[in-house]
Amino acid sequence: MEWPNDKILKLIEAYRTHPVLWDANNAYYKIRNKKEDGKN
Repeated sequence: MEWPNDKILKLIEAYRTHPVLWDANNAYYKIRNKKEDGKN
């Protein structure tokens, strides 16, 4: 499945707004429930 560039950029921006998912320095990074809740 090929994604258009604008959709890819929107996905990246959405992911970037939740550092708990990708930032190992985030205080909640290792707390699984925070990831599942989508809170940062």
